[in-house]
Amino acid sequence: MSKFVYDIGYINRVEFENISEGKNLRVKVVGVWPSLAWKFDREEVEVVQDKITVRVVGRMDPKKVSSPVMVPFEHTVKVKNLKEGVYTLEVVGKNENLTTQVTVNPIKVS
Repeated sequence: MSKFVYDIGYINRVEFENISEGKNLRVKVVGVWPSLAWKFDREEVEVVQDKITVRVVGRMDPKKVSSPVMVPFEHTVKVKNLKEGVYTLEVVGKNENLTTQVTVNPIKVS
């Protein structure tokens, strides 16, 4: 059993740029943790058909006492090996899920 408590962060905004096939999609997730006790633990990325789901997961040691003050974070997630097409990007947050469209363009041949 883990000594930590795990949860997803509160999400404020998501930034990305459409890419060409063969490039990594970089998704910048901006949000807050609910107290100073929370720290980044891991990212979870799932690509199923034309849907990309991203979660930024934090952890807290429940033995640490901390004031409930919002702590900003930014984390960039790389999504690899996307094929040409339009994807739905959903970033799952504790407060809400942010959903948008991402376009992966064909490789330009000169």
